[in-house]
Amino acid sequence: METSGQQKKKAEGKKDPSVPWRNSVAKQLLRQDILDGVVPLRDDEMPDDLIYWTRREYQEYGLSRFKGYLKSLRNTITKEREKEAYIEEWKYSEAKELLTKDLLDGTFPLNNDGSDAVSVYRYRPQYLKYEFDKFQRYLKSLRLLLSNKKAWAARDAVALAHDRKIHPIQTHNHKGVPRWEGSDAQRFLVQDIKSGKYKEFETTEALYASREAFHEYTMSYFRKKVCQTVRTCKFVAYYEDKKKHKKKGSSKDSNGGEKNETGKVFL
Repeated sequence: METSGQQKKKAEGKKDPSVPWRNSVAKQLLRQDILDGVVPLRDDEMPDDLIYWTRREYQEYGLSRFKGYLKSLRNTITKEREKEAYIEEWKYSEAKELLTKDLLDGTFPLNNDGSDAVSVYRYRPQYLKYEFDKFQRYLKSLRLLLSNKKAWAARDAVALAHDRKIHPIQTHNHKGVPRWEGSDAQRFLVQDIKSGKYKEFETTEALYASREAFHEYTMSYFRKKVCQTVRTCKFVAYYEDKKKHKKKGSSKDSNGGEKNETGKVFL
């Protein structure tokens, strides 16, 4: 029977495993043990030596080398969990939404070296829910993202203006029908559907007759646009409602179905 000293000497002996650690079964097993809680994520809850002797696969790499792999894997899993926590706690939070608004409306400048982080942090109680160090990183990241989006938008606007000089927007399609996108008819129809006014009309013909702008199009063409616009509005309402549930938690009606903010559904 080997003594503890002999075991230690044997464990620290030079090992030449046939499979590199990054592709090994030992790494997969250790990762799963950490995720399952068999091996604690914190290094002060269980000695590394004890973990090493729990599986034969670990012993192929030698104790000193295994300790390094264990430390590295713990750090990796910790970072992964911090990233997951960021997605849940910040990405869909009210604080991020408010900070985006504060940066876009000029309450705080987009271009800043971070020297105003304390002022921004104290500006709203929603920001104080986060540790300052984390909030500072979120602020820096959001500023960079919004600045890039602003630069991209400006570049795209210049490119679009250039293209429009070469290829102006056609006022009619190839069939001679007035362009629908951007027309008064489209604007009025979207307005009537979103407000629910279109439900006051018993037929599509009655809706068609309610506005002069609709008369630029045939009845059959208008009917197709009504169906298309209703589907679009339903999808937008569903998507916006889904975003709210991600922020505040799922809310369902008595039949188990999703409801929008007003409790109404389109068509």
